[in-house]
Amino acid sequence: MFEEYRIKDCRVLDGYKVRLSFLDGASGIADLSHLVGKGVFALWNDYEKFKKVSINPETRTICWENGVIDLDPITLRNNLKS
Repeated sequence: MFEEYRIKDCRVLDGYKVRLSFLDGASGIADLSHLVGKGVFALWNDYEKFKKVSINPETRTICWENGVIDLDPITLRNNLKS
């Protein structure tokens, strides 16, 4: 995968948002609130579980529950807000 799609750092913000930094230096905010409660994202109905986001060391994308939920880094990157 290209460096611009590999996540270096992730920080949880209020309102089901995460600040992402990519290996190429780009960064921004991903608003994930539209996913809450839908399908596997019902896990996030408990905000404490949402806050347990991690970065998969192999794929360098964000995930929850040891990879049960992960999000496509290309989609995340293409939808970042400042």
